[in-house]
Amino acid sequence: MLLRVRVTLPDRPGSLGQVARTLGVAGADIVQVVVLERVAGRAVDDFTVLWPGAVRVDRLLAGLAAVPGVKVDGVWRAIGAPPYGGHDAELLAQLAARPADGLHTLVDAVPG
Repeated sequence: MLLRVRVTLPDRPGSLGQVARTLGVAGADIVQVVVLERVAGRAVDDFTVLWPGAVRVDRLLAGLAAVPGVKVDGVWRAIGAPPYGGHDAELLAQLAARPADGLHTLVDAVPG
C-alpha cells in the first residue's frame, strides 16, 4: 500500500537521515521525499512510502515517535504514484475519489 507520512522535525543536519532510517527499519520503502517548509529551525516533510499491507502502521508511528524532536503530523493512503510537478492533481484525485472525506483530505494537505 502506498502511504503519505507528514512529519515535522528539527531542521538540522542528520534529522532527515534519522527519519529515513527509522522508516526503513520499520519496513517502509521510501518512494519520494518533499520538503514542504523550513521555518524557525523546524522542517515539514512529506514522505511517500510503500508500506507492507500486512504490517500495522502503529509500528511505523512508534518508531518515528522515538526519534528526538520528530512529530508525526499525519499518515494517509496515497492514491497512486507520487506526482513530479506538484501535488495539486493528486489532491484533486483524492477529493474526487472520496468526496465525503474532502474536508479531512484538505486539512491534511495543508503544511503546518
